Amino acid sequence: MFENVPARLEESLRAACADPAVREIKDTIAAGLIIAEYLRIMSTGPDAHSFFDVKKLDGGGVSYEHTVRVGIIAQCLFDLRSTSGFSEICRRFKGRDFRATFFELFAANMLFKAGFDIQARPEIGVKGADFDFVASNASATINVEVTAMNVASYSPPTVRNALEKKRSQLSSDLPAVIVCVHPETWFAHPHLDFSLMRVAYRFLRGTRRVNAIVFVGEQHMLDVNTDGFGALFFTTVAHLNTSPRHPTPLNFLFSGSTQSPESIHRRMIGGVPLSQAFDHRTSEFHRWVDHVVPAEQDG
Repeated sequence: MFENVPARLEESLRAACADPAVREIKDTIAAGLIIAEYLRIMSTGPDAHSFFDVKKLDGGGVSYEHTVRVGIIAQCLFDLRSTSGFSEICRRFKGRDFRATFFELFAANMLFKAGFDIQARPEIGVKGADFDFVASNASATINVEVTAMNVASYSPPTVRNALEKKRSQLSSDLPAVIVCVHPETWFAHPHLDFSLMRVAYRFLRGTRRVNAIVFVGEQHMLDVNTDGFGALFFTTVAHLNTSPRHPTPLNFLFSGSTQSPESIHRRMIGGVPLSQAFDHRTSEFHRWVDHVVPAEQDG
């Protein structure tokens, strides 16, 4: 039913949820076990990386930021476990910038959900051949480069410089997409979308190598109607090159929308949905958790 899931992972989850008192957090337990299995790191405790947002609450427990962060990383890993480049993506979490590597994982998962296989390889230090991964299906092969900016304040030159640097790492023989991630603090800029659109169009007018730029921003949101629940939103904005060297369909960038302009927003939710924690369990991750720890076992 669920291919390529290590037996020890299922056994660990089943054992960890044997106590009825902890079954209500079975998703969080499963997420931590998946991260430990595939990345060989702990997502909680004193040795956890700061990216996991481990924040202790008064009276015990951890904040929603930690829960959603662990959940989205685990779901991406679980989705990609059978892809060609999975072992290389996991390897990159060792000794590299964790945030940047996560967004490579996130971008790969975005392409995977659109029906692409993901192929990744170690860096070789050659310009034009060191892009982050290749996404391929029966009708297209796309080179993908991801940049995760961490400058707290928005500046158009910062974005332009990042795009130019990533363009040089892409080969010119295949369609290419640059995924450009910006910090949450940039949403404070009053005209962020418009300014990013201008930067993107100016950049795309000067190149035929890049078919599209996808800006990604994450936003945390606390649900004031519940006790401590929150969500992690990923907002994507795609800008298409009108005259790329290698045209290819990129309709998947506009999934879920009835519009088809050159630029469009798409909001994706990861982690714990506002006011609806664990109510919508349609992902493979949630179906696997319910398979291992069936609902009738819940307290």
